[in-house]
Amino acid sequence: MFCKNKMFTHNIMSDIHAIRLGLTLGLIFGISVFILSFIAPRNYGMVFFGLLEDVYIGCNRKTFIGKFLCGFMAFLDAFIGGVLIGYIYNHLNAIKY
Repeated sequence: MFCKNKMFTHNIMSDIHAIRLGLTLGLIFGISVFILSFIAPRNYGMVFFGLLEDVYIGCNRKTFIGKFLCGFMAFLDAFIGGVLIGYIYNHLNAIKY
């Protein structure tokens, strides 16, 4: 189960870096929601963005601060979710069958 290349000498079923996974998911989702906040007033993604406005505190599409808060809250949401997924995966991966 090991790769022959010296750069990749880790087990295929190795642990996930939970913080890196959280940062990656947070950046992708945060930037996506921030961009969506600029195109939502043009009637694109209105249903999804309306849901985000209901869930995330301070999120609105009328001010720049509201749009920034939407992206920031989405980043936090996905970051926490990614860290939890990585943490749970690492603990389940440690179980010997």
